[in-house]
Amino acid sequence: MRTKIIRACDMLVVPTKLLRDPRLTLDAKGAAVALLTFDDRFYDTAELAEVIGISERELILRLEELVRCGYVQHKSGTYTLREVD
Repeated sequence: MRTKIIRACDMLVVPTKLLRDPRLTLDAKGAAVALLTFDDRFYDTAELAEVIGISERELILRLEELVRCGYVQHKSGTYTLREVD
């Protein structure tokens, strides 16, 4: 008997509340989704921006937008994604 192995691709569950939040721009939603793909370690904003494909300034603007709307916490120079209710 032959068995075919199908590898599952990486998948991500994104909170609907974040995607439907009218206070967020599409750019901020995209940045949040991209950030959800990273593991739980510290990254430099320049490194993250390069991987995501935007400038570091653009990333910081999106992070600050996410802070204002409560999706990200900014403390002591560190941005942390918060759990979405």
